Amino acid sequence: MLARFVLCCFWSIFNVYVAELYPTEVRSIGFGWTSVVGMVGSAISPFVKTIAGSVNMNSWFPPAIFGIIAWIFTCCLSETFGLPLKDTIEERI
Repeated sequence: MLARFVLCCFWSIFNVYVAELYPTEVRSIGFGWTSVVGMVGSAISPFVKTIAGSVNMNSWFPPAIFGIIAWIFTCCLSETFGLPLKDTIEERI
């Protein structure tokens, strides 16, 4: 039950962060993209566990690697606390 509680807290915080991350024009695309990635991850996780077991690897090792990679990419995101939300997509040159 504690793991389920932690996951629910994580997704609640994640959805608030995603809402602030994307401009208004593409916010629904951002939520859709994160939903698709979550569904794909849920679908391939049994296969990852089976493959890890077949090569005599601990089944927690692949998710740990994916988590570390996600953490590295998350550290590269810019902070949006206190900044106004943008309404348009800005083109960067």
